[in-house]
Amino acid sequence: MAADITTGTYIENVSQASALVKKINARTASTADSDDTFTITLADYNATTIVGITGYIQTTVGSVVEEEAPTTAVATGTLTITLGGSAADNKVRYYEISLV
Repeated sequence: MAADITTGTYIENVSQASALVKKINARTASTADSDDTFTITLADYNATTIVGITGYIQTTVGSVVEEEAPTTAVATGTLTITLGGSAADNKVRYYEISLV
């Protein structure tokens, strides 16, 4: 199922090792389940490659946030992120995505 992304914000350009890294924050709705997916079109950020992604899950509403590793794939310029790393359903997830 597609995850409901309530926020997807381009936040900054960071120069690293002579490459301009674009960082994006994305937040899912509290209805997000493990194995839901969402996509990001790299061209929307003038990017061609994913550098990295860090994911977090809000295990207790409004307080506890733990790291969670999603699965990613890039095909024809579209990054697909599959929520997961835990079997938790109906939880908010946060992602920081780095692109070049």
